[in-house]
Amino acid sequence: MGSGEDTPGGTGGGVGGIVRGAVLKALVVFGGVILIRRLRRSTTRWDHARAVADALSGEKFSREQARQDPGNYFNLR
Repeated sequence: MGSGEDTPGGTGGGVGGIVRGAVLKALVVFGGVILIRRLRRSTTRWDHARAVADALSGEKFSREQARQDPGNYFNLR
C-alpha cells in the first residue's frame, strides 16, 4: 500500500515524484550556491585590505605642516 503501486493512475505518479524531487534538489543546491557567493563577497579580509591601502595612499603630513598647525597635526583622539 505504501509503495505507490496500488494508487489509481499507474506509475505516472512515481515518475512525477522523482522528477519533482530532482527539481526541488536542484533548486536547493542553486539557492545554496547563490547564498554562499553573496556571503563570500562581503568578507572582512577585503575590507581590511582596502582600509590599509587607503591609509597608505592617504594624505601625508610633513614636519612643516606640524610646525604650522600643531593642534591639527597632533590630533590624538
